[in-house]
Amino acid sequence: MASIPLTLIFGAGRAGLAFASAIGLAGGQARVVARSPAGEARIRARGLDHGTASDAAALWILAVPDDVLPRLAKVLATELRSPLPAVALHLSGGAAVDALAPLSSLGVSTGWLHPLQTLTFASPADALQGVPAAVGGSGAAAAAAYALSTQVGMQPFAVSDADRPRYHAAAIFASSFAVALLDVAIATATEAGVPPVLARNGIARLAASAAERVSAEGTVEALTGPIRRGDLRTVERHLQALDSTAPAHGLMYRVLAARTLSLAQKGGLPAETVAAIHAALAPRAR
Repeated sequence: MASIPLTLIFGAGRAGLAFASAIGLAGGQARVVARSPAGEARIRARGLDHGTASDAAALWILAVPDDVLPRLAKVLATELRSPLPAVALHLSGGAAVDALAPLSSLGVSTGWLHPLQTLTFASPADALQGVPAAVGGSGAAAAAAYALSTQVGMQPFAVSDADRPRYHAAAIFASSFAVALLDVAIATATEAGVPPVLARNGIARLAASAAERVSAEGTVEALTGPIRRGDLRTVERHLQALDSTAPAHGLMYRVLAARTLSLAQKGGLPAETVAAIHAALAPRAR
């Protein structure tokens, strides 16, 4: 396997530090360019190499928020007169395809590498090991993204530019929206009298175990609960309680229950039971 080229990472946030650590573990050299004293402190705390925009490197990684990407690319291309790399990648799953256009117009091959993983400042150095990674871009950049992700132990897969919005929406369903759904579950449990700390810990554990089962068995086999069992009476009690105390949560329950019902049907729930639960999910007249 070819060695990792000298890499300059712009941004000392969660993703930038994670990739710098991963490259170091894989035997490569990465230098991190920070935008603030806080970023410089994080680089030192991780024992990583500090870099500057004037450093020559074969590969750039722009590890900054989506709304900063176009501005940073423009600054690097037109103001700093930095030595240009052969390839520049960003780490966003949802940024516009032309986010790095100022660099590509100068002959830099541009692309992206998005880890399907939530990262924190407390993530260990090997946090990217085994993580699926979406890659794409122009020819050389797509090849570099695939190679780098493989070299640091990730599992790369290609996503076309046309499919990136749907791919990123899928990631949001599983991350941001999952947190929002857990917030609803915790609030509902708290309103039912569960102490807040126990509600948070218990709901989080329940969600983690469900996610583990999905990873191991798939969604149909991982499904449990009253809809999977065809327990119409329990579903009706849930709806009655939510409609009377938190109507908005009742609406969410119905949307999610409909999707759950389709999974239960795939798992063998009898058609007459499916029909009965589907009828119970109809919004109630006020």
